[in-house]
Amino acid sequence: MKEKYTLSFANYSINLISGDIMKGKTGSGKVVEGVIKTSDDFDYDFRVMDSAPGTGYPVLTCITNSDYAVLVTEATSLGFKDLKKLIGIVEKKGVSYGVVTNMDTDPEIANQIRSYVGENYVSSLPYDETIPLALKKSLPPTRLKGPSSKKLNEICEKKISKIR
Repeated sequence: MKEKYTLSFANYSINLISGDIMKGKTGSGKVVEGVIKTSDDFDYDFRVMDSAPGTGYPVLTCITNSDYAVLVTEATSLGFKDLKKLIGIVEKKGVSYGVVTNMDTDPEIANQIRSYVGENYVSSLPYDETIPLALKKSLPPTRLKGPSSKKLNEICEKKISKIR
């Protein structure tokens, strides 16, 4: 089921549309398609879509309906392997992309990722104990001003200025 919300922050209004994708259930790509279709009813400067990890149908649906993709990966062997697969898909679809590494706990793999993606590397997010606390309180991660808060804001500013 899709839900529509309008969030207002200072001088900005943000339309938020959500859809529940249940783990292990079929039809998750259809939920994403429904959310995208609903978002077409709004006049927006940017449409930001967040998807489940991996290379499944929901992710492919988001990519197909995007001009730019921010690919977030963890600096692990499995994360790097999935990232390579995802980059192949994004490039085949002709979608520009940037890569963000989340929790660079393995510096060697983090460096391999940076080398592999080259100029498409955007930034890394540090391990941040405030993230689970924010999620537990249903707050945006930037609200608690942890180590990753500044980085998230920098990434958003960098990408928005590049898109404009």
